[in-house]
Amino acid sequence: KPREALLAAALGGLIIDVFGLGKSSFVCIGLIVAVAVASFLSSSLLTNRSIYSAAALVVAGRAVERLCVFLFSGISRTLFQTQVVIEPFFSDLKIMGWDIAMVVLGFTAFVMFTRRFKILISSQR
Repeated sequence: KPREALLAAALGGLIIDVFGLGKSSFVCIGLIVAVAVASFLSSSLLTNRSIYSAAALVVAGRAVERLCVFLFSGISRTLFQTQVVIEPFFSDLKIMGWDIAMVVLGFTAFVMFTRRFKILISSQR
């Protein structure tokens, strides 16, 4: 549910911002924006609840989070004269790959154990 996800993102981001050892990177705002975009995409564009839409939400969430890091790095550099370290793009791709793998495994386990969805296997010849 979007409301609970936004609350979890806000609380999680606030905890990371408060207890984080590095410079402030506005994690709370970035997580809220990422969850809001994922919620919008889930309800308006990706309505079929498939593995593909779950993977697309992971990619969208990571992309929005990456854009927020760039934006907040610029704000931090301008307003506070501090530098927020931005990881290389390749490390984000590895993280995104692991995220997609975990979502696919979790989605498949959910489908198999709850029987809420049908597993359709089609063979084309």
